Amino acid sequence: MTGLVPSPARPYLVVWCLSYLRIVCLTLNMILCLAFSLHLSYFLTRELRMSENTNTWTNCYA
Repeated sequence: MTGLVPSPARPYLVVWCLSYLRIVCLTLNMILCLAFSLHLSYFLTRELRMSENTNTWTNCYA
């Protein structure tokens, strides 16, 4: 049963694990960045809606 996992396949397995971890980290980073930008845009639109009476935000974005 030792012939099932030859020794040259071990570095390939390490490289595959590292590339898989890199893909997972990039995906998590993209998800976090998207969630943060959505939260920020929601916060800005909420501030826009709350300050429509004073017209401070609308003057900045006009």
